[in-house]
Order: sequence, then C-alpha cells, then structure tokens
Amino acid sequence: MNDKEKEEKGGGLPNWARVTISFGLLGFIIWKVDVRPLMELAAGASIPLVALAFTMIFIDQAVTAFAWGRMLAAGGYVIPYKDTLRVTLAADFIGLAIPSGMGADMVRVVGLSRYIKSSSHALSSLFAFRVMGLGQTITIAAIVLMVFPDELPEDPMFSLLKTIVISLFFLGVLGLLFMGRIERFLEVIAPRTRLEPLMLKIRDLYSTFLFYLSHKDALAAAFIGDLYVQFAKILSIYIVALALGFDVGPTPFFILVPVVNILVLLPVSLAGLGVREGMYVILFAHVGLSAAQCLTMSLLGFGVNMLMVLAGGTVYLLFGFPESEGMNRTGAPKAP
Repeated sequence: MNDKEKEEKGGGLPNWARVTISFGLLGFIIWKVDVRPLMELAAGASIPLVALAFTMIFIDQAVTAFAWGRMLAAGGYVIPYKDTLRVTLAADFIGLAIPSGMGADMVRVVGLSRYIKSSSHALSSLFAFRVMGLGQTITIAAIVLMVFPDELPEDPMFSLLKTIVISLFFLGVLGLLFMGRIERFLEVIAPRTRLEPLMLKIRDLYSTFLFYLSHKDALAAAFIGDLYVQFAKILSIYIVALALGFDVGPTPFFILVPVVNILVLLPVSLAGLGVREGMYVILFAHVGLSAAQCLTMSLLGFGVNMLMVLAGGTVYLLFGFPESEGMNRTGAPKAP
C-alpha cells in the first residue's frame, strides 16, 4: 500500500509529509537556537558516561526480549531467547524507516508473527507489555510529583503536568479496580455503536491485557522488565546530561522525559525527530537549561540510540529475522 492509498484509507499523514515535518521542525529549531556551543558541548562530553547510557539502552532491549518471550510463553509459544532478541534488535534498524515512535514495535510484531504464524499473539503480547510500561511511566512520574514537590521548580507548566499525570494515575488505578466491569461494558456497548469494529478491537485488546494479568509468571516478567525499561529511558537521558556537564538534578527528568517519550509516539514525524528536540528545548528550559544545552542533550541522546540502531542493523545484516518455524500453540513446530 503506497502513501496515497494509506491517506485515502485514513492512515494519517503520508511518509513524505512526516519526513518534511521532522526536518522542517529540526531546521526551525536550529535556526532559532544559537548552535555555536553545540559542537563544543558535544566534544566535551564524558565518553565513559555516554558509554554507560548506551549500555543501559542495550540492556533495555535485552530485557524487552526476555519479558516478551515470557509473555508469549503464557500464550503457548515457547520461543528461544536468541530468536526474540534477534527480532527485537533487528526491528530497531528496520523500524527507523517508519515515521513513528512506534515503528520498531510494528516491525517486531510483523517479524515475530511470521516466525510463529500468529499475528494476533505477536501483537497482543507486545501491546500488553507496552500498556504496562505506559502505566509504570505514569506511576513513576506521579510518585515523583507527590513525593518530591519541593525539588521541582514553582512553574505553571509543572503545576499543569502534575494535574494531568496524577489524574491519569488515578484513572489507571480505577481501571485496575473495575477491570471486569469495563470488559462487560465493552461487550455490551460494542454492538450498539456505529464504531462497532473499533470497539470490538478495543475489547479484544483489553481482554488480552486481562489474560496476561491472570498469568503470574508472564505478569512478573513484564512488570520487572518494564520497570527497568522505564528507568533506563529516563536515567540514560540524565546520564547524557551529566556527560555534558549540566548542573541539574535527576527529579525533573522523571517528569519531563516520559512526557517527551509519549509525544514522540504520535505518527507525525520520522522516529520522533524534530518533535523530540522541540519538546526538550521547551520543557527543559523550565529547569534552567539553555536552548543550546537542551538541543545538545536531545541530539546526543538520539545519537546514543542510533548506536543501538546500528547494532540492530548489524544483527539484521548478519543474521536477518529468524526463519519461520510455523509454531503451534505448544511452542513446537507444526508437523509438515
């Protein structure tokens, strides 16, 4: 399906528009910011700290592959860890060409569904993992806002973020408390609305989430794995800031980095490029960083992630995706 067909079917912005938006936003930011300090700041970055940030991101991918494999096992697909890791790493490389922060996840689903011959389980398991991660991101931010209010600047923006994040946190808590009722509500309301196909998909995804919540091993793996992933995303950027010599505490990063990470998921740019840099410049200015410092931190953090992408590209070029096993629900290949 080409860009025109996607646009006609409601698939959102075509790829060329997203690429244009990315480089347009990035060009505008560079034009408005004094970029002369950028190279000096980047050149003075601490190599050991940058390496530490990269290591945290690499472990992030390894943990994701492990937790994803455990969740698939709960659905009856026992996959060798090396295969889920290959799909996870290779997807980073291929997903870079998909204009969305979720591009790599799209490729992971496609790659694994060809391996196990089940797109529904590949999608549902990764969906549940990401939903848990989103819940943990909001929970971490809400806890920081409630426990460390004195370490945050007295700023209207932080007051607004506090209201939004804590509201989302309590909505999530209510969702967990009334899971069964929500599922029944979706089953009843779906046939009575013009959006029945969409509502049925939402119901199925919600039922999948409940399925994994009922499997303690998968839930534990997802919870622990997601917890590391969320902390790694936040702390890796904080470590990049330390590598650049910025005098800023870690607390604001637990609020602002999750906000940026959620916004770059919107399918309006190429891998979040431009959107991420703009949000870093806007948000981190409230904690005392200059526009040049914010932009340098964002670009260096993106560069560290690109090293991870290149590692995934090496895996893909050397080994490709695992060949299809045509697995059945017990984890064994189907008989010919």
